Amino acid sequence: MATIVIAIKAGAPKQSVTLGDKATVAQLRSNLQADKMLASVNGDSVQEDTELADGDVVTFTEQVKGA
Repeated sequence: MATIVIAIKAGAPKQSVTLGDKATVAQLRSNLQADKMLASVNGDSVQEDTELADGDVVTFTEQVKGA
């Protein structure tokens, strides 16, 4: 079974991404080449091993110094 999420990377247009069952933030990060970017799921900060669910909105943003 696949997991479909909406991904937003550093202000780029939203995109629908299909991942395998039990996909994690780390797997999506790798797919999008979003190394060293901060990740949030549905507006909440998350860990790399956070499992994604259908319909999650995952945002990757650049880290800002001093923030």
